[in-house]
Amino acid sequence: MPRHGLDAARLGTDRRRKVTKDQDAAALRSALERERLAQGALAAERARADDEARTARLLATVVAGTRVLLDAPDFEPALRDWLRLMCDAQGAVSASYYDVVIHPDAGVQTHRCLAEYSPYPPGEMGRKRISFAQPLLIDPRGAEALLAANARGEVAAFHTNDLRGPLRLQMESQGHATTIVAPMLDGPAMVGAISFDYWQRRELDPRNEVILRTAADALAAVLKRREAEAARLVTERARADEAREAAAQLARRRDLLEAVVAASDELLAADRVVDAAPLIVVRLGTALAADRAAIGRCLPPDATSAAGYLEFFAEWTAPGIPRQLADPTLTTFDMAKYPEFNLPLHRGEAVHMLTDDIAGAAARSEQEATGARSQFQYPIMVDGVLWGTIGADDCRTPRVWDEAEIATLRLVASALGSLVRRERLVDAALAAERQAATERERAEAARAQALLQERARMAREIHDTLAQSFTGIVLQGEAARARRAHGEEAVAWEHLEQSTKLAKFGLSEARRSVLALRPLVLEQRGLVPALQDLAARVAIPEAFDCAVEVPVAFGRLAAADEDALFRVVQEALTNALRHGSARRVTVRLVRHGGGVEMTVRDDGSGFDPALVQSAATGHGLENAAARIAALGGQLDVETSPGRGVRIVVHMPVRP
Repeated sequence: MPRHGLDAARLGTDRRRKVTKDQDAAALRSALERERLAQGALAAERARADDEARTARLLATVVAGTRVLLDAPDFEPALRDWLRLMCDAQGAVSASYYDVVIHPDAGVQTHRCLAEYSPYPPGEMGRKRISFAQPLLIDPRGAEALLAANARGEVAAFHTNDLRGPLRLQMESQGHATTIVAPMLDGPAMVGAISFDYWQRRELDPRNEVILRTAADALAAVLKRREAEAARLVTERARADEAREAAAQLARRRDLLEAVVAASDELLAADRVVDAAPLIVVRLGTALAADRAAIGRCLPPDATSAAGYLEFFAEWTAPGIPRQLADPTLTTFDMAKYPEFNLPLHRGEAVHMLTDDIAGAAARSEQEATGARSQFQYPIMVDGVLWGTIGADDCRTPRVWDEAEIATLRLVASALGSLVRRERLVDAALAAERQAATERERAEAARAQALLQERARMAREIHDTLAQSFTGIVLQGEAARARRAHGEEAVAWEHLEQSTKLAKFGLSEARRSVLALRPLVLEQRGLVPALQDLAARVAIPEAFDCAVEVPVAFGRLAAADEDALFRVVQEALTNALRHGSARRVTVRLVRHGGGVEMTVRDDGSGFDPALVQSAATGHGLENAAARIAALGGQLDVETSPGRGVRIVVHMPVRP
């Protein structure tokens, strides 16, 4: 083969060899690149797996620590343990918990450190002792950007070299290069923060930001739950306290009610206030748990006090409290010294008095002498007038009285007022009974005297009229017998006629004496039956008639009133028969309102009132008119010649 042919073949072979080598080199380089990429991908996968594992561990730490916080009975030590776990997991040199307050000097929102964990004890590396009892307030000046980012809900990392002001000095003193702060949010509001400090500068990566935000949210949730639990416990305790207080109030009111019932029963059974008061103040003072209980009565004004006095007469004191009534100068108080309390009491209003607030120096000095720091007085009203007071003092601690205690005093004061009213009624009834007994005794004496006078009058009339008439009849009869024995018939008849005249006169005088008697029926049955009986006894058929008219049921009057009216009718009938030649007498009784009207009218001859001293004089009515006037009544006589006589009596009705 020609040389140039060999050279060409050799050249072709070399070229092919070179291409093959180049291809082999390229394949090797490609294989190496693929190996390098595979190694890089593996390393990246391993790094990602390590980050995920680290994130998982951090999240597990957050979960475990949060569970510890939820279950821990004592929050502050558990919080320090949680900070320790988070500090170790973050590789930080310290971890802290903050709440949010307003800085007193700067006047803006800032953080206040309440708990911290660090392996370095207080005193080392410029560290301070921090606790809930000894918080550390962060000066916000120079850290405005950090606080603003936290307020927006952002996790922020700040470096000591970027700070200024007091916060930078503090961070430098502790050797911190970076601090990462995660805000704790309750909705849009920042309620606190957690922070982690590092000695080397450290940037915030997104994965760690998630961890820190999760930790901050978990701690915020724990705190909110604990706050809710604390609020629930506070509410439950408050409800329990309210229930206990309500039970105590109920028991107290029951005791007060029992005291009121017992006091009311004792007052109802008592006859006089002074007898019941000592036991009442004992019941009242013990039931009210007061230092002193007392009852006082009002005394009238005199030349010394225009307002009158309040005199205490019954008192109870608790052990160790001096008795006010033991000091004579503290028994009676001049109410003119207490105008701000005297007027309300007279209006029926209760008075609450604090000794320190009494305006008058003299009055305040008096109350200080009693030892009372406060007192409550309730008025005892009787028929709208202040009779006295019932009240209680507190000598150790001033007291504000509740409605149940005031109601207790009100009820006891009302019962005391009823007893005073009943006491007055009993005294008035006893006085009226004594007066009535006195009047009855006087009436009995007057009746006995009238009976004696009646007997004397009848004795005189029998002696002056009937006895003389009978004597004259006997003498005339004996004279007639003697004359007839001597044959002097005419003279004897004259003596007999004279005897007849004497007998008629005696009969008339006997009828008049009967009219003057007070019949038994007046005492037993009353005025109307007695008048009807009298009218029947004096009536003479076809010669004289007496009628008694009573339009309605009349009833009984006082004995003295009935006797006086009966005497008026007796005297009127006597005058009508003896002097007036009357043939009819009408007696009319009318009872109206508070009085009695009696009218006695006859159809006799009447008389001229001008011829006598009075209408009663000369006709036996003067004594009757005097009786009527003595009983508060009035007797009037209306008459004229030829027109008969009309007697009108007006008398008040007495019990």
